[in-house]
Order: sequence, then structure tokens, then C-alpha cells
Amino acid sequence: MQVRLTDKPDGSLIVREGDSNEHEFILVIGSEGRYRVRGWLSGRDAKQRHWLKSYGNREPAYFVPQSDLKSLEALRALIVSGEVR
Repeated sequence: MQVRLTDKPDGSLIVREGDSNEHEFILVIGSEGRYRVRGWLSGRDAKQRHWLKSYGNREPAYFVPQSDLKSLEALRALIVSGEVR
């Protein structure tokens, strides 16, 4: 599992092409000791063409909106079932 942090309340989960398809990526928003977990997605599920964007001179990345993230309950269920370690 990997945690991605943004201080933007409406920020997206950012996953890059070189990130593992097998990892779960968790989006946390906040700053200065005040944080909220917004959801998660696997690398494989995050790498959908319609989320691929490039800003400035940076290489393209997948920007998954918070509304498309899976719930923490879904992640907890995978952990309990042994599918995620």
C-alpha cells in the first residue's frame, strides 16, 4: 500500500505510469496535523485513459477524482480476506 497526500480539499489521487499495478494507493487530504482519508484504488484500476493528464512540463499521470475512489470499508474487507497484505 502507498499513501498519497495533498493539501487540496478537492485534490485527486495521482498515480504514475511507473507505479505498481499491484499496490493499493490511498488518498489522504489535509495539512498541519489535520488529515482525512478519502479513499483508495489499486494501481491497475487507477490507470484508466480518461484520467490521464499532463500539467506543465511534467510527464502524464492518472488523476483519479475522489468521487471515483473506493471506500475504506472495501479496503478493510480485502485486508481481512487476506487479498491485501
